[in-house]
Amino acid sequence: DREEELWEEEEEDVELAGALEEDGEEEEEDDEVAVVLGQFDLLLDDSSVLSNDESTKYGGEVTKSRASSMHAITELYRCANKVFRLHEERKKLVAGLRAAEMRVRLGQKASAEECFVEFEDCDGLGLISGMIDEPMVDVEEEPKTVPQPLPISEEIETAPIRSRLETLENYGLGSYGILSTIPDLTEQLMTKLEPYYSPEHREREEYEAEVASFVVLKSLEAYASTEEVAKALVVPSSATQRLELAYEMMMQHRDELIELVEMISRELMDCGEECTDLW
Repeated sequence: DREEELWEEEEEDVELAGALEEDGEEEEEDDEVAVVLGQFDLLLDDSSVLSNDESTKYGGEVTKSRASSMHAITELYRCANKVFRLHEERKKLVAGLRAAEMRVRLGQKASAEECFVEFEDCDGLGLISGMIDEPMVDVEEEPKTVPQPLPISEEIETAPIRSRLETLENYGLGSYGILSTIPDLTEQLMTKLEPYYSPEHREREEYEAEVASFVVLKSLEAYASTEEVAKALVVPSSATQRLELAYEMMMQHRDELIELVEMISRELMDCGEECTDLW
């Protein structure tokens, strides 16, 4: 019995020592200093958070959602790239319309005279290819009279007006952006504005898109009305909204260009011309 009591006491001592060791390890763990590997803060887009006074001032509904700076920049340049592509599509349609107009005039002239429009062999390629069998003979050239083109006013009056775009400069595209892309015009404008803004302001990620939004509106002046351009300049609270309004006006312009393309395409088909290479 004595031996059993001694064994029980030794087991209790061992259990007590193990419990003390575990308590000591927990205390040491609590005393260790925590190491912060990363810390994240929510960054808000200030342009999407407006006060009630500003919303009532412009009479528009302001979004209540908030987005991080990364998401706001991504959305801004997504809208900008969408507008850039649409501008290139308008340039392509206008270039095709200008070429198609000349083809229609030549086709109508040939139909009216009931003959084909012939071109003079000025460089002698017809002789080389065997198209002309007669040898060249030196003859005295008669003075040629160059037909004078009709004035623009008379030409517009004689030609039927298919769409209001024909009365606008370059079918509503104007002269500002007909030969250049929006990014190229943006770089040019940023160079002119450089003396007026600090380096800190110009180094912002959204600065290029903000300047591009005004370039887009400049390219729409020949098509959009004064009220539409003024609304796009005053109402939007951010460059993203300004680009969205410009995109809507560009979409409307593109739809009108496509309607005019369909009308001229039918006229070309009536004249026997192929027009698949114009659009």
